[in-house]
Amino acid sequence: MKSFREIAEEICKCRRELEKISHEQSNLIDPKVIEETNKLNEAIKKFEYFMMEHE
Repeated sequence: MKSFREIAEEICKCRRELEKISHEQSNLIDPKVIEETNKLNEAIKKFEYFMMEHE
């Protein structure tokens, strides 16, 4: 079973990749998908900050 830290690192890596894809292909993606992706990115960023504060 993965540790909490390993899961957090995996989530952060996925967030960065998702952000990269959404920027590269923003003209091909439905605006609602972009909006929801941005919300998800913001939530994960808050989680990243939380993880940094509690290391």
